[in-house]
Amino acid sequence: MEEIFTVFEKISRLIADSFEGNNTFTSVLKEVFSDAQSHNQKFNCSYILPFAIDFIIKKINTQHSSKEIFLNYIDRLILFFPTLPEKDAFIDVHKNLVWFINS
Repeated sequence: MEEIFTVFEKISRLIADSFEGNNTFTSVLKEVFSDAQSHNQKFNCSYILPFAIDFIIKKINTQHSSKEIFLNYIDRLILFFPTLPEKDAFIDVHKNLVWFINS
């Protein structure tokens, strides 16, 4: 997930710097990332991201790290979330994962 977030952020910054955050370019970027994920199930973040979030939460709890790491990750997730091709699948997987952990 780190690599995907990094690529997305670099391209987003490029659009913001070069095209003054033009909404058309931003929309196309989100559409390209969504299409790339939906055409390749192996890299579909709708299914991968809930497990990455769970891993980060466990890592912070076990290492007693600062919440700043977690909040930074959540900020990155919020920017990336619109590119998820199957938001309902993300929600279902995350909900089931949380339910499984709490039971």
